[in-house]
Amino acid sequence: MNTRLFDKDTFRKAFRAFLKGNRPQHDEVLADVEAWMASGKPGLLLMGTVGTGKTTIAHALRCAWVHYLTVARVYSCDWIASQVEADKSWTREIAGEKGLVILDDLGTEKRVYGEEVLPQITSARSARGQYPVITTNLT
Repeated sequence: MNTRLFDKDTFRKAFRAFLKGNRPQHDEVLADVEAWMASGKPGLLLMGTVGTGKTTIAHALRCAWVHYLTVARVYSCDWIASQVEADKSWTREIAGEKGLVILDDLGTEKRVYGEEVLPQITSARSARGQYPVITTNLT
């Protein structure tokens, strides 16, 4: 990520606007996300039990990301598996996506294609230095 383009204030406003407020628990998550973005470390994994807000945080990240940098998309892992089951070109489509890709609910996909496709997508993106953000309740 080009940290020269990173404007913390703009990012914070967009992140909080999506979350509709400024709650103490948001500050902690926001600080963690900002630290990840500034670190240059590959990928971000949001883990927690059902209902902890992983998907909400992922969407807030997407919203804030597009405010100042580039395209960002959130894909349900189950949806990806269903699309690839119907059309194998979806693997290349998502793997080649520009910008931030968020894979939501890893481990919930009920199709065998998810087991094959998701590692292909993450490997192809990682090879280009475009690491995904992943949410999961697997522990």
